[in-house]
Amino acid sequence: MTVTDFRVTGGKKNFTLLTLKFQKDDLKEYEVAKVINWLNMLNKGQKPIRWNKPNKNGTAVRFETIHDQRGYDVALGELEGYITSVNREHGTDLSLNKEPN
Repeated sequence: MTVTDFRVTGGKKNFTLLTLKFQKDDLKEYEVAKVINWLNMLNKGQKPIRWNKPNKNGTAVRFETIHDQRGYDVALGELEGYITSVNREHGTDLSLNKEPN
């Protein structure tokens, strides 16, 4: 049997630095770090679909692979919504620098 066409549809990552202790010690910094990791995932074509609660081993994230521009746009909109809530909750001024195509 020869496999000629396949694609990864998703997976799971664990961010070992995003621990429960980090979240409890400094929630604002934890959420900023989450935004950075989220953006890095999007840049690799991975859309987070579930962020588990942090524990001593980090924060596990289930993701699906982005296969087209529409999927990327939807995922980016979800990140922007999260950034808005972080800014509102913590008084930060995070924003995405979008360069025109």
